[in-house]
Amino acid sequence: MLRDAERVAVDRARSGTTPDSWRERLEAAVLNAATTVLVSRTVVIDDAVRAKANPQLVILGAGLDARAYRLPELAEVDVYEVDHPVSRQDKRDRINGLRPVAKSLSHVSVDFGRDPLGPALARAGHDTTTPTTWIREGVLSYLTKTDVHAILLVIDECSAPGSRLIVTYSIPNRLIAIGGRAQRVVS
Repeated sequence: MLRDAERVAVDRARSGTTPDSWRERLEAAVLNAATTVLVSRTVVIDDAVRAKANPQLVILGAGLDARAYRLPELAEVDVYEVDHPVSRQDKRDRINGLRPVAKSLSHVSVDFGRDPLGPALARAGHDTTTPTTWIREGVLSYLTKTDVHAILLVIDECSAPGSRLIVTYSIPNRLIAIGGRAQRVVS
């Protein structure tokens, strides 16, 4: 799902060579720092999903999550990717003909600070009587306590016995945040 310029930056960072310009060095440093966290987090969550594949998987704050496209263990699982309408559109623009391996894939547009989650999932076909695995990966730090509480209430209300919740929470890191802002300024 990478755009051409993003793929170039990733390939450059993965090459192991020291970039020529300070802009490229900063970009590579930010990518390498993010990769350390994202790869390990992704592997742990993938393993948890594989350990017990419930008939439904809801990915809250799905962003560019690709599990429905790459995990063969989801072949009999209905996947619901929930995210902000702008993020949903960005992902649709990047999909570029990819076909999900999941049994089904529903895209659910929700602004967590404004839109009620439960009715949006119901409209998409989520069945509250069927066990669901819920994933909240790397999104909690962007939401208010009120929004997090509201989402947890919906998860509780929409979860049948046997459902599971997989959550990650990142402690804000000022160095990574500064590096990310610096990269945006110089791009």
